[in-house]
Amino acid sequence: MYFSLLQMSRERQSDLIRRLVWGLRPGGGLVLATVPADVEDVEVVFMGQQVRATSFATEDLVSLVSRAGLAVESKHHAMITPAHPDAVPEPHLFLYCRQKETQSTA
Repeated sequence: MYFSLLQMSRERQSDLIRRLVWGLRPGGGLVLATVPADVEDVEVVFMGQQVRATSFATEDLVSLVSRAGLAVESKHHAMITPAHPDAVPEPHLFLYCRQKETQSTA
């Protein structure tokens, strides 16, 4: 997933992540990418357009995916400048996750 979460409320982001984990095959992987920031419904300029954005701080997103059943295998932070003449570098976070092993009740 690449930035589609930013335009959803925190509640909707959390729900979607739980649904995505539920849909993974056992041991399946998921990569989440976002702009890590502790912001909720703020107006930002992206690619020259005003948009509303909501995000989580890195630690909060890691906690959210863990509660949803994912193990974070690695985190990658990068500064990326979008391909737009008015763009400025912005922080990006990539979480490489794998579905946690489930305990079998035999």
